[in-house]
Formats: sequence, C-alpha cells, structure tokens
Amino acid sequence: MENNIMKKTKLFVSMMKEKIWLEQMALEGYKLIQMTMGMRYTFEQIEPTRLIYEIDRFNLPKNPTLREIKSKHDSIAMAEEMGWKIALHDEDLNYYLCKEYAEGDINELYNDQESRQIHAEKYRNRYTSVGKDMLNLIIFLNTMLIIIGIIEMFDIGKVGSAFTWLVVGCTLFSVIMAIAYNKVGELYYKEFMMTEQDWIKKNDYLNNNSKKVFKLIFRSSTLQKFLEKEGGNGWFPQKLSLIKYTFINSESGNYQYIMDSKHLTNKRLKAIGSSEIKDPKDLGGMGNDWQVQSVDDAEKFGWEFVCAVQNQSILYRAPKASDVEQLNPNGKMSFVGLLSFKMSMIFVVSAGAGLVIGFIWKMLSR
Repeated sequence: MENNIMKKTKLFVSMMKEKIWLEQMALEGYKLIQMTMGMRYTFEQIEPTRLIYEIDRFNLPKNPTLREIKSKHDSIAMAEEMGWKIALHDEDLNYYLCKEYAEGDINELYNDQESRQIHAEKYRNRYTSVGKDMLNLIIFLNTMLIIIGIIEMFDIGKVGSAFTWLVVGCTLFSVIMAIAYNKVGELYYKEFMMTEQDWIKKNDYLNNNSKKVFKLIFRSSTLQKFLEKEGGNGWFPQKLSLIKYTFINSESGNYQYIMDSKHLTNKRLKAIGSSEIKDPKDLGGMGNDWQVQSVDDAEKFGWEFVCAVQNQSILYRAPKASDVEQLNPNGKMSFVGLLSFKMSMIFVVSAGAGLVIGFIWKMLSR
C-alpha cells in the first residue's frame, strides 16, 4: 500500500457478493475510488465507516426514446436527493453509488418491489441481449460453414479445411458464452429482486455457514448415503442440481433422506384407487399438481420438505430417531432424476443434430 492507496484484484460473478465485500472493506477503513476491467479495485484509506453501495447501469439501447435519454440524469438526480453519490463506473457502464449508513433512515436505493423489479429487469435484459447477439453470431458462423462445405464439395482446392475447424471452434465458444450470459442475467435478476439482508439470510455469505460440493451422483441410494454423511458433519442440503450441492451448517440433528417423483406419486394414487396425475399438454413437466400431492403425502407421513429439483423430483428428510412411515413402501426411486426436461431435450437434440450433420458431411466429403 502506497500513500494510503491499496489495490486489490478480485473477480465477482455475483454483484451482491461484490457489494457486501465493498461494504466490509469500508468497515475495515478502505473506500473504493477506482476500478479497472471489472476486477482491479483501488481503495483509499479512511476512518472505518459503515458505507453502503448500490450498483446500477444507465447505458442506452440502440434507438433510445427521449425518456430513455433523460433517464440517466433523472435517476442520478433522484439518488443524490436520497444522499447517494457516484463513486465511479467501470468499462461496462456499471455505476457504483455510495452513501453512509444512517440508522433509522432508508438505506436502500431500491426500497420497494416496483423499483427492484425495474432494476432487476435492466440487468437481465442487458445480459440476455448479449446472449442473443452470440446466437446471431452462431447463425453467421454456421452460414459460413455451409458455404465452405459447398466449396469443398466441388473440390476447389479444399480451401476451407482450416477455416472449417475455426468456425466450429468459434461456434462452440459462442454457444457456451450465450448460455453463460443468460445464466448471469438470471442470477442478477434474482439477486436484485431481494434486499441485501434477505440475500445474506438465504446465502449465509458473511457467516461462512454454507458450502458447495460438485459431485455427479446417479443413484438415489448413493445420494442418500452422501447426504447422511454430510449431515454427520453438520452440513445439511439446501439446494440440489445436476452436479452442484449446496449445504448449510447447522446442529439440527441427524436425518434420513428420500426422494419422490411424479411416477412414484402416481403409483401411490393408483394403489388407493385414485386417478393418476396426467396432463398431455405439460410436455416440460412444469405443472405442480403432482408436487402438491407429493408434499401433502410426505407431510402426512412425517417427512419434511428440503427442496424440489428441476421439476423432476423432491427431496425430503426426517429425523433418524423418529418412527416415520415410508412414503413409497412398494417402490423406491432408483435414479436421482436431477436432469430437467429442458436439459434432456438439449442433449437429445444436440446429439441428433450432430449425427445428422456428421452423416451429411461424410457424404459430401466423398
């Protein structure tokens, strides 16, 4: 640190984590004064102060209206009336606003549902639009690939061989980036729809009482043993996905776990002579009828809801010491069922398209 200036390099995906970190730095006596490339932070040493930060963006669309042109000026003027000052903005036009915390005062720039919605939509639209640009790039690249394929079909010196691999590589990169930008947009939307305190409570970020484990598990019995082992160390599941398991630290006791699905729910209904839950129009499994039935059944038998997974399955738990009744005594869920319908269709369509393209390419290359 030189002349009361300190620089730190740190990369954040979550803006809420970044905001909380900046506030923690202020409590330690460092105020943000400059940022470069979204990851190089410059701080000025100050007296330890409770500062609060907000992050917003004011970039204009391609064809702005008069209201959109004036929106930046109006928004900043409103923020300044509430005591906020612009600390800086980065190369992506994210503006960092800062003010001292005031007890009993409004310490959020977006302090109602409507303003949070506008703020969250702004970030989601920003990143999904970049995702769309990536998809447009994919269309362009694949058009070039088709043109090269036609050239090679007529054997004009095989001029497109090296470029073909370049286009394929760029296409894969664009697909990955398009998915990533859409994921980031959804992440920011969810974060900005919450207050900072609600976010901290959900993620337990400052207390370090949460962790993520990356693990690929196929069988439900393997998952049950894994969760029970983590529970023995005080870690209990909060959220599950295909390869990521989020845990929170707690001393709430030892649990046994089960998973339920639409198939097993219908099997229970059929066993008691009730109609099965079917909706031929619900191709993606987004309807919640079976989940409502599953939760009702589980609570009746003494099981506690933990989380729903990709609209495909539900995880329940019950204390090991309790005499809880089995939810599915006539059949258990063999496989975990973490793969959503949407992701399954992407895999199937991608594999089918790959086979078709490969076959056509082989025929044209003869």
